[in-house]
Amino acid sequence: HDSLPISLPGVDPATLQRVTDLAMASAHLAPRIAADLDLDPAIAGTAAVLQDAGILLVEHFRPAEAQAIRNRIHQGEPRVEVERSALGATHEELGSALLACWGLPLPLITVVSRHHSRAEIIRNPLEMAGVLQIATCLLGKHMDLPVQTTTPSMEELDEMLLDPTARNRFDDWRRIAVQHHSEEEAC
Repeated sequence: HDSLPISLPGVDPATLQRVTDLAMASAHLAPRIAADLDLDPAIAGTAAVLQDAGILLVEHFRPAEAQAIRNRIHQGEPRVEVERSALGATHEELGSALLACWGLPLPLITVVSRHHSRAEIIRNPLEMAGVLQIATCLLGKHMDLPVQTTTPSMEELDEMLLDPTARNRFDDWRRIAVQHHSEEEAC
């Protein structure tokens, strides 16, 4: 689809586009996954939209560091490690701090603060942070997203989904991701 008709001062337009595209696509898919797993679809959808708010904070308030982070990520370095070394914090931590300042509910803040936590996702793959990772993994196959070592591969995701409900619904979620991408391409 076309570029966004908006811009944010100091924010790289391509980054804004990627963050927005992922937010909107995830907000479409994550609530469906959450509902299938008996989790709160509203929290999933809201977390999907806000998961990368910290990226936009860095872009706006620390543009030179944001550019250096983007360069290192495009060279294949993991985002979370690059952010920690460049900023002393990750976009998860920055975004969740912002959500806490806004007084948003703790479950939402917790999900945003852990959406790249590989340990959390492996320990609890069918909890809300896992929902965001499932959505991102499925959508990432069809979007121009930098490779994240904290996002499970399709093979790892398949192993995580040993729960019969999740296993039975996985193909449905994959179809939804493909359908959403096809609809976006048609715009």
